[in-house]
Parts: sequence; structure tokens; C-alpha cells
Amino acid sequence: MHRKPLRRPGLRLISRAWIAATLWALLFTFGCGGGARVSDAGGALDAGVDAPRDATGEASQDAAPEDAGTSLDAAIDAAIDADASLDAGAPPAPALLALNLRCLDQTDTPYANVAERMRAIAELALRENVAAMLLEEVCDDGTTSALELLTSELSTRSGQAWSADESFAHIGWEGTPREARESIAVLSRTTRGSVRSVEFRAQGGLRRVGLLATLGPPFEGLRVMTVHFDFRDADVRIGQARESAVAALASYGAAGALIGGDLNARVGSPPVLALESMGFVNRGDALPASRIDHVLLHRGAAFRAFDERLVFDSRATRVSDHPGILIRLEAQAAPTLSWTRVVAHVDPGAGRHLALRGDTSPLDWMRGWPMFPVDASSWIFATSEVAGDFEYKVLLDDATWMTGANAAGVAGADNDVTPSF
Repeated sequence: MHRKPLRRPGLRLISRAWIAATLWALLFTFGCGGGARVSDAGGALDAGVDAPRDATGEASQDAAPEDAGTSLDAAIDAAIDADASLDAGAPPAPALLALNLRCLDQTDTPYANVAERMRAIAELALRENVAAMLLEEVCDDGTTSALELLTSELSTRSGQAWSADESFAHIGWEGTPREARESIAVLSRTTRGSVRSVEFRAQGGLRRVGLLATLGPPFEGLRVMTVHFDFRDADVRIGQARESAVAALASYGAAGALIGGDLNARVGSPPVLALESMGFVNRGDALPASRIDHVLLHRGAAFRAFDERLVFDSRATRVSDHPGILIRLEAQAAPTLSWTRVVAHVDPGAGRHLALRGDTSPLDWMRGWPMFPVDASSWIFATSEVAGDFEYKVLLDDATWMTGANAAGVAGADNDVTPSF
């Protein structure tokens, strides 16, 4: 819900008085033959514009209203109605915000504590009609919970219940006074469905996870994934990007998929290119290429992204050491795509996983795409980007090849395989 801005009565009274005075002056001037007049076409003030002329070239003389008082009242009422509509204001199109909260740290922000920072985020979210947030470095030190504070601010200020799903990642700043539980979260003003946490198999120094959630209105059915990739190891980031793309597309709904968060990778870097090779479009062409936070919307989504911009990106407004990315989404007819799926029917065993390699992009023979477990014995890889028929093999832990010849894959179809190793 977008809260209607508070009215300022003093300004409204001044506005009404000014309108009345202006219209009286115009009528008086018109009655005295002045050049300023109320146009017949729409009632717009056209002072300084040449009056229309008749066939003789003389300025035409419009008759004065028979009941000037009645006309004036109607004009004032219309002006007040127009002013009231501007005061109420239609909310902007619904938006999504991706933001790294920087745990519980206020350094280099104008805020004294976490509560003030969360209040500032809530105020912008309601002003910009944000319907969902993808959050990273969401921390709780046992005394202060950033997510609880933010959820409370949003709910209280909007008069609508906001709710959150979070997935614990690791202990941040362990062994220091700043130690806290660090999570990622999806926060929205509507209910969500089929929420699932994904622990990445590619890991660096700190445990990393992704969180998948299906949004409700106004982004009905959109499958979103918030991520925070490793910051030390470039190869691990590539692995986490591949896992994110597969996880988001394995449960792809009719409304499409979106991945957002702190990738710790710049535009054009291998992790971002990995996501793009699976049909995700990096939104925000006008945003700085040096940024490491991104929002990528799949090209087959039933939503169009626009008005992509940074928020909290100045010294006076920053709430973190990361700016936020805000994008607006509006519904569209989903493009028709040709989906290719490979489903491997085998249980690799506890702690093991399956990967897929092949001869046609986005597959290759050098590095596997981690397959997504639907259940213990069904693993899926889905993509809209295979252009033609292909050959492939399933690997155990992306290390042990399936036995036998390459499997023949058909583009735009479901390909089932029961591999042995």
C-alpha cells in the first residue's frame, strides 16, 4: 500500500485564495477589453498569445459570461478538484529493490544506529512503491535484528503487513565485538510461495547461500533469487553464478525468473557472463559498469523492467557501503521461448551432486553446469538458450563421467537419461 502524503492545510488555503483572486482578475481584465483572457478551448490561460482573428483581421470579441459568478465558482471548483488529485497522487509503478545492508555497521552513513538506517530504507521503499526487496548482509547480533526492524518499520508506516523469508549464511565478524549471524532475505508486502534455500556447492572462505521465492501481486508468479557471492575466489564466484542460474530456471514459472544481489563481480566479468549465457539480462545499462550489485531479469519473463537506477548512492543518503538498485516492473505478455531440459534419474548419494557438460552453448566440455535436485533421484538442467540439437554427458560431482557414448539431446524438448558411473 502506498501511503497518501499528509496534506498541508495552510498551503491549500493559500492555493484556493490565489486561484480565486487570479480568476477574478482575469474576468475583470476581460470585461475591460484587456488582452489576457480565458480560452474557449479548455479554459487555459493564454495571456501573451495573440488573440484569434476573424476574416477581417480584427481581433474577435468573445461575449462575457452571462453569469460570471456561477462560472467563477465552477472554475474554482475545477481547479480545487485538480489540485486535490495532484495532492493524492497516483503511486509510481511497483518497484523491486536489491540492497546489501552491510550488517549492523553505520560507518560512513549519516545515521546513529541501525534503527535509523532501517527507517530511512522503509521511507524510500514506501515513497517509491517498492513491493519486494532482495537483501544481503542481513544481520542479527542477538540484541538487534536489522530484518525485524525493517519489517516493523514497513508494516507500521504502510498499514500493511510485510513479511520476510531469510536464509542463514554464516557468522560475520566472528570473534570480534561486531559478531553477528549473517543471512540473506526476501522481504515483500504480499505472501510468497515455494520458498527454498540453496546452499552453494562451490564455496570459498565463508559459507554462501541463495534464497528462491515466488512473489505474489503485483509481481504475481515471478520467481526471484537473492544471492551474495564469494568475494575472495573468482573461480568460486563462477560456480555460484552457474548454480544460481540453474536453480532459478529449474523452477521457472510462467511469470519468469529474476536474480539480484551482491555478486562481488563487475559488468562483463565471468560470473555475470555465466548468468547472461542462460538468458538473464543485466538490467541498468546506464548504471556504473564498476558496480558489483546487479539485478538480472530473464528474457522470457512476463514483466518488463524500466526506470533502473541507484538509490542511497550519495553521502547524505547512503545506508550502507553499497548503493541499492531500484527497478520498476510492469506486466507484459511473456515471450515465447523454446525450453530444453535434461533430467537425470539417479541418486548420486548423500553429499554428492550431478553436473552436465555438452557440445552446444551454454554447455561446454570443460566445466559442468550443476544440475538442480528436484528430489534425491531426479536432477534437472533447464535452459532457453540451446539453439539446436546437441550431445551431452552427466558427471558425478563434475568429476566422474557417465559411462557409454555421449547422449543425444533434442533442443526444445525434455531429455531423460539414467546415467551410470
